[in-house]
Amino acid sequence: MTRIKLGVSLVCDRIREYPGWVKAVEQAGFDAIGVGDSPSLYPEVYSQATIVALNTHRVMFGPRVTNPITRHPMVTASAIATVDELSGGRAVLGIGTGDSAAYSAGEKSVTLDYMSSYIRALRDMWSDGAAVFNGKTMVFRKHRMIPIYMAAHGPKSLKLAGATCEGVIIGGGVGKDLVADALSYVADGAKSAGRRIEDIDIWWLIGASIEPTLPAAIQSIKTHLAAAANATFRLGVRNNKGVPKEFEEKLEQLIHGYDYTEHEHVGHDKNNVNAIEKLGLTDYLADRFTVAGNPEQFAARVKQIAGWGANQLWFTMPKPDKYAFIDAMREKVIPGMNPK
Repeated sequence: MTRIKLGVSLVCDRIREYPGWVKAVEQAGFDAIGVGDSPSLYPEVYSQATIVALNTHRVMFGPRVTNPITRHPMVTASAIATVDELSGGRAVLGIGTGDSAAYSAGEKSVTLDYMSSYIRALRDMWSDGAAVFNGKTMVFRKHRMIPIYMAAHGPKSLKLAGATCEGVIIGGGVGKDLVADALSYVADGAKSAGRRIEDIDIWWLIGASIEPTLPAAIQSIKTHLAAAANATFRLGVRNNKGVPKEFEEKLEQLIHGYDYTEHEHVGHDKNNVNAIEKLGLTDYLADRFTVAGNPEQFAARVKQIAGWGANQLWFTMPKPDKYAFIDAMREKVIPGMNPK
């Protein structure tokens, strides 16, 4: 059986405690740590990444995810190269078209053409020491080609990631058909560029919640369900997003007026958290966007998803009690993932 790998992004609400969290994550046996980039909500992404670089020794890590809007490509190239050097070459650059960071700055997500040009500029700077971006030439110090992992939700972005990036972070949710469809889009993109899907490191972005019961686990992570629904469907619910027809209008109601100032804030209801239940979307969103339950249910769900072909899960864990989640994963989940 293909090895199951697990990553986690602990939403950083207390920067002074972050060194202890990331040490515990690595010791628990996780394979990757993601660092959120939303300047109006969380501490600076590369300050967090520096803490990870200096307090871990094994895990892959990096922004999950940055964007091409709030950071000039030269700034991104230098920042990720710096933490890569600090860590001994363990950094990856997760990047998406723009979510909470962009919208909180009064901007919108970029086009895929813009994303492609931004990625090309990063690579040219690292390999050649110079790049052209938006018609202007930039000079830079050469650096190793840091792997770029593009966050992708729909068919077009999945194909672009498959064609251009070392890794993909798939955010459109899980389900037997959803996984198969997403992999086929990545494979199509890879083929168009003369590549193989086997050469692309594919991860799945998904919420994570461990509580004594499944209902309690889902209830405690409804802010993530709202955030995941908004990220996946904000550009359209009905365009090849794999949504059953009976949920299309309900999802449009849910994401209407999403408040980015409350993005992933547990316990708040500005993002229609209570509406998830009222609209009858709880079970659908939980199944698509979250692994939840007691430790035994959580582990069983991970193995089920891996059986569909999504064997690398990168969790979002926004809840305040980080150690409770890390301890449960270390003691009751991770040891059974890959029996010898």
